Amino acid sequence: MSLLARLALILGLTLAAAPALAQKAYVRPDLAGDGQRLEERLKREVGASQRPFATLLRDGNAALSRGDARGALPLANAAAMTDPANPAGWRLMAQAAIGIEPRDYRERYELRERAISAAYLAYQRSSSRTEEATSLGVLARVFEKNELWRPALTTYRLSLDIADNASLRSDYEALRAQRGFRLLSNKVDSDAASPRACFEFSEPLARGRVDFAPYVAITGKGDFAVSAEERQLCVDGLRHGERYGFVIRQGVPSALPDEKLLKSSDYEVYVRDRAPSVRFTGKNYVLPRTGQQGVPVVSVNAGKLDLEVMRIGDRNLINSVHSEDFLSQLGSYNAGQIAADKGASVWKGTMDVKSELNKDVVTAFPVLEAVGQLQPGVYVMFARPSGTQPASSPDGDYDYDGSPRATQWFVVSDLGLTSFSGPDGVHVLVRSLADATPVANADLRLIARNNEVLATIRSDRNGYARFDAALGKGQGGNAPGLVTATLAEDYGFLDLKQTAFDLSDRGVKGRVAPVGLDAFLYTERGVYRSGETVYLTSLLRDAKGAAVAGLPLTLVVRRPDGVEYRRRQVEDQGAGGRAHSIPLISGAQTGTWRVQAYSDPKGAAIGEVSFLVEDYVPERLELTLAPKKPVLQAGEPAEIDVTARYLYGAPGSDLDVTGSMTVRAAGQSAIPGFAGYEVGLTDEAFEPQQSEFEDTAKTDASGKVTLVNPVAEPEANRPLEVELTVRVGEPGGRAIARSVTLPIVPKGAAIGVRKTFKDGELGNGQTASFDVIMANGDGRRIGRQGVKWTLSKVTRNYQWFYQDGRWNYEGVKSTRRVSDGEIAVAENAPARIAAPVEWGNYRLDVSADGADADPDGVGGADRQRLHGQAEQADAEKHRGAGAEARPQAGEALRVFESDRPDDFEDSGQQENEPGHGCSFRRSGAVPDASWSGGVVPTSGRPSRKRRPERMSLKDRPAADWFRLPTGLQVQTPARRVRQSQLALQAAGSAPQSPSPCVRQVALVRCVKAMPRGFAAVIAAVGRSQDR
Repeated sequence: MSLLARLALILGLTLAAAPALAQKAYVRPDLAGDGQRLEERLKREVGASQRPFATLLRDGNAALSRGDARGALPLANAAAMTDPANPAGWRLMAQAAIGIEPRDYRERYELRERAISAAYLAYQRSSSRTEEATSLGVLARVFEKNELWRPALTTYRLSLDIADNASLRSDYEALRAQRGFRLLSNKVDSDAASPRACFEFSEPLARGRVDFAPYVAITGKGDFAVSAEERQLCVDGLRHGERYGFVIRQGVPSALPDEKLLKSSDYEVYVRDRAPSVRFTGKNYVLPRTGQQGVPVVSVNAGKLDLEVMRIGDRNLINSVHSEDFLSQLGSYNAGQIAADKGASVWKGTMDVKSELNKDVVTAFPVLEAVGQLQPGVYVMFARPSGTQPASSPDGDYDYDGSPRATQWFVVSDLGLTSFSGPDGVHVLVRSLADATPVANADLRLIARNNEVLATIRSDRNGYARFDAALGKGQGGNAPGLVTATLAEDYGFLDLKQTAFDLSDRGVKGRVAPVGLDAFLYTERGVYRSGETVYLTSLLRDAKGAAVAGLPLTLVVRRPDGVEYRRRQVEDQGAGGRAHSIPLISGAQTGTWRVQAYSDPKGAAIGEVSFLVEDYVPERLELTLAPKKPVLQAGEPAEIDVTARYLYGAPGSDLDVTGSMTVRAAGQSAIPGFAGYEVGLTDEAFEPQQSEFEDTAKTDASGKVTLVNPVAEPEANRPLEVELTVRVGEPGGRAIARSVTLPIVPKGAAIGVRKTFKDGELGNGQTASFDVIMANGDGRRIGRQGVKWTLSKVTRNYQWFYQDGRWNYEGVKSTRRVSDGEIAVAENAPARIAAPVEWGNYRLDVSADGADADPDGVGGADRQRLHGQAEQADAEKHRGAGAEARPQAGEALRVFESDRPDDFEDSGQQENEPGHGCSFRRSGAVPDASWSGGVVPTSGRPSRKRRPERMSLKDRPAADWFRLPTGLQVQTPARRVRQSQLALQAAGSAPQSPSPCVRQVALVRCVKAMPRGFAAVIAAVGRSQDR
């Protein structure tokens, strides 16, 4: 046979085999790779035998029938190498390999690998349906022998689908009953306010809109609801102290194709009463000296509580405040350390509390009545139900079981402290927690991190004090760590080491304000070709925005690969400005180039600008997109005004306009007032949906056209946005594209949930708290009773499986309800949810039912995540599950300050003449409150003046900080007092800028300017007297 004929034959065989391989029902690329490696190894070690294939196969099967699997394996190896295309040799090899009793672990692993790879090769090389069924049956038994249950079940089923076999079917049904989709266990969440029973399955349940209620039969009292979560089926609506009978009927669908529950199971369940427990309401620690003076304690099924109060003195305070124990739930050992080393026990006893069966009961512990006169320092109170005290250690009074006690840190004080740190020092404002008025003559101490007292000063009549700038610039142990305030018998403190409050959710944006010199660099355009010249302008300013004259700048140009291209020192050319040209060589590297400015070449850069070098054809059109509405409601079409103009000024008339849209998940909700809140079910998978505009339009004579396109309304309970891309064709055929992104808000109501703690901040036994609000898509807040919430602990187990020649695992999640309840969400203030947590991952579900909350009747829903110190929580969300805020009996006992200020909307006069006054109005979220506060410019000394309600500031004289050319940001801290609650805090911000119309510029144009030449323009700048 000639070489050409052989090549044609090989090509024909390859092309003929390709469709056969493509039709295989069971495809495992990992096993195909293992099989290829096995075949190459056998070629090197065994080679082709001189004996016929039929003889080798016959002798191998005979040895296998005698039980001599070890003797059959060499015959199978030789048969497979004699005729590699025949699946019978590979099947024999797989059967022999799993029949050998291994001598050690290494041989066990090698035989296992050989059996799986050989069986899969036999299936791959089967040329008929009958051979495929036989090979799949061998592969299934190999999987089963190696305890790979799910692959075994899959291959058994595929083999039986091709050809029925009584022996294989018997093995499959036996394995299906033992290792297939089945019910594993059940559990009862009895300690939750609303108990539930859950039944865990071996595989995930069917997803989508599946009604599982017909598969659960229940006997007993209750209003039941059935829900599916991953691998568990849960029944809500149970009652404590009741017995229930459950029948989980056969046919429960799983996420696996054609696998349902084979048989029904009966369960008898008793829901016990909630275990006695006690907790405190949160981590906030300031208890005002006036008004309510009790520490709220929440107890369940406890008639008496064991309480103990300890005090850590003022001089040991900073070590405790900066330790991990501060504000956390302490174990018995740490409690003993406070009593033995760090502080002292000042009161110990019991307190009788009202007990309502399985209900949360809030009781106020009278601190001043029990402890008496309070001393400077911080107090720690421990509580546990009486009768639950573990055995004490042999040499002390404190048990060392390691479990955390319910712990509340507190300070009884009427002094509310606010601090600001800046280049001029540490500013402190002192106000009364009783009426929010300034506190004068309070002794303030600035304490370093090493516990040294840096300075002591006294607040003025405005409650203001400032520590010198040198004290605020200490490093290491000399850095400011704590501010304490003392007035007569009153005492308070503020931790300066904690992270400063983030005002980004109040409109404060932009780069960090420079401390020293600041260089602003810009180029006349953003894209250049190689060989062109980049014209760069730089302005040098100080921290106040004033021009710095006479100081040279070093400009360093870097290529996209980071290599320095050019370094030049450029002198000042007047008023801190300078112009510089950067010629690019022919063939300059394409990509992003950067220019950095240095006042000191050995120091850090004080300014930077980037530009792009590309081989490009400039666009000929200018395309402008103007949406009719900045925010779309779900189901509302998008209307966009498109304007096309040629860069030389003529309108782009009669041009083709096309476009596309993409609906995708948004990072946050666009509902006004929902900044910082989580909305929707974030674990709900949502794939971006892309579509083209339905029609092609053309621009009119003025180069304009309005596009109206319907936006898909996907079923997704999470924030969405749509990106609209419009393309306009140039006469040469090229199209230019511009995009605009519009947020989509829901038609009905939405629930927002905000964590009051930071990720990784919660410890074992601490209380997690959340703020909950409701609003329509336009931001109008909604009040609602009976909003439900559920806090569930998410447990992750791991299921091992063998793939790609190695063991791997997948996570299996299950949930256990920890706490639940109902809250009332008000229109003017967030509702608060609080529940204790232990180590682990948790999920909060919040939902509200009713047509007003959700026109579709599904109920708004949201989930929030917790982060523990041991591991971070997963964000889990499920439609219909939700969280609600429950009105507590002791609502007036919410005595601790919120750790997150309320939001103020500051509407200010945006432009101010230097030396003139400014005015702005501050409106809070709670209209029935009296506010008192101050104005703090970000670059100047805080000032304060008594204000009437709504904080209207009129004709405020502008100090030096209003004369800054770059403007400033005004921060407005305040406190409010309501008759039924304690002083709470709020903060807002508003930019204040000097008027840009304070200079008059006269331009004298030149007579003639040549293309690509220079035009001389004379500019005369003078002071404008007429606004």
